Amino acid sequence: MEDWQKDVWKLLESTADAIDRFFQDVSQETIDVAEQVKNEIESTLAQFLHNCQDFLEVAIDCENEFFFSERLDLLFNEDEDWIFQESLEEFGLTFNPKIEPSLETHPACIGCRHYHGRVYGENLLVCGMHPYGWDDRNCPDWENIQ
Repeated sequence: MEDWQKDVWKLLESTADAIDRFFQDVSQETIDVAEQVKNEIESTLAQFLHNCQDFLEVAIDCENEFFFSERLDLLFNEDEDWIFQESLEEFGLTFNPKIEPSLETHPACIGCRHYHGRVYGENLLVCGMHPYGWDDRNCPDWENIQ
């Protein structure tokens, strides 16, 4: 009878060992899965934060561009002259004075919407198409001021 009890006892010990190993394996697998989930969440969160940062940078750039373009638009009047420049001209102060066309100088530019007529250094910029002006009275690019 003693052999029978020893055999049952060995069976119970081996079953307990198997159950212990099973729970240790399950526990380790759970730890591994939890670590993988944690790493995935951290990676996804880092990518999300990076995308948010990129989005915010673009949004801030757009907002700054909009803000400054609005402010620059306020500096220009209908003739595209600087309001600041015009206010300085009222006091006789100019960075680059405007020279109006006349019958003697640049007659083709009288009433043309493209006429710029500002002096830079010692050079007069007449317009973008003809920086030094047109030779006769019939400029091919002349357009009426509207």
